[in-house]
Amino acid sequence: MEPLAGIRVVDLSRILAGPFCTQAMADAGADVIKVEEPARGDDTRGWGPPWVFFEQGGAASRPPETPPRARRSESVAPSSPLPTPTPIPGTNCESAYFLSVNRGKRSVTLNLKQEEGRALLWRLLETADVLVENFRPGTLDRLGFSWEEVHRRRPPLVYASISGYGADGPWGGRPGYDAVIQGEGGLMSITGEKDGPPLRTGASIADTVAGMTAYQGILLALLRRAQTGEGGRVDVSLLESLLPPLAYHTAAYLLAGEVPRRLGNRHPSLAPYESFEARDGYVIVGVGSESLWRAFCAALADPALAADPRFATNAQRVTHYDALRAAVAARLREGGVDDWLRRLGEAGIPCGRVRTVAEALEGEQIAARGLLIERTHPRAGAGRYVGSAIHLDGAGRGAALPPPLLGQHTEEVLAEVGLPPPEVAALRAQGVV
Repeated sequence: MEPLAGIRVVDLSRILAGPFCTQAMADAGADVIKVEEPARGDDTRGWGPPWVFFEQGGAASRPPETPPRARRSESVAPSSPLPTPTPIPGTNCESAYFLSVNRGKRSVTLNLKQEEGRALLWRLLETADVLVENFRPGTLDRLGFSWEEVHRRRPPLVYASISGYGADGPWGGRPGYDAVIQGEGGLMSITGEKDGPPLRTGASIADTVAGMTAYQGILLALLRRAQTGEGGRVDVSLLESLLPPLAYHTAAYLLAGEVPRRLGNRHPSLAPYESFEARDGYVIVGVGSESLWRAFCAALADPALAADPRFATNAQRVTHYDALRAAVAARLREGGVDDWLRRLGEAGIPCGRVRTVAEALEGEQIAARGLLIERTHPRAGAGRYVGSAIHLDGAGRGAALPPPLLGQHTEEVLAEVGLPPPEVAALRAQGVV
């Protein structure tokens, strides 16, 4: 039995934080109904490239590439570029962004600006256990779906809101995207080279961490409901979600009075603990104890490094970081990545290759652990997706349903709340669904 089997989620969220949360719930067995605006849908359906284009017959394809030009020594003329399809999200393609966080959901289109659309949302909420939304604070209130009103009409329902800064406070109504929150939350100030500008991380960490935090909050509310019968309000902000993962960085300021700063790839409290360039690539090492330091020096076959009093303890290695870095970097440049990984691995040193995303996904450990799952999209055909990272005995690694087409399940879901097909057809003609 899937852990959340029997739990119905009405998902009003879009972009990343909310969909990341509800996809995790779908992977755990919840019935997630994604409510989208007719004709437009989730904004990220149009967030490309990259696009996954649909071919006739239900197979996915990439845009055709321009053939390589003929060499000058060849007598044939260069090939003409093949036409690139015009992206029409939901019609001839879907964005990879949307497909990444909407697996396992059923899509229903509702126009919440119309009274009939709002009435249909109430019918869905009467059958739901959880509502997830990430509108700007106050938006649902104006539509008549405030926490207070929903709780009055549906007391067992868990009402989860995700926003940039939370439901209240002086910044409560401000919009907040991931990049902005990375700046406001201090993450950019510690990301980048020491003498370089602050940088956002390569992934949307503020969004995804907020999505995971909301998921935790919803599970806590459901556990409490099992004891009391009452639903609850989960209020999660990207700003507050981002700060706890900074962990020792926040403690450095709060408890030691030190403001963290950018250090590139180095660690503020450990050394060596970063990436180094080898002869044919990059290797990353983590020397987190004195015994590992001794083993590291032995693996490098560098007795002078081991005997240097500046590096005798971790605190001294951090203090004399520049000298340490120069010595280790010079030694590691002498060998190839495979050779160092073998030698360091045999010595028990945590180490690895700095891989591309493609290399990480295609790695043998990922294959052995079954993280990648295959699902068949109704238009794009079979494709691979990153499944749940949670290994729970007896549970699957990903929802059975692929990401939905816009409004794909409108008739199906509305029939479940009592609307026959002719009524749905009439509502569609009116622009309600």
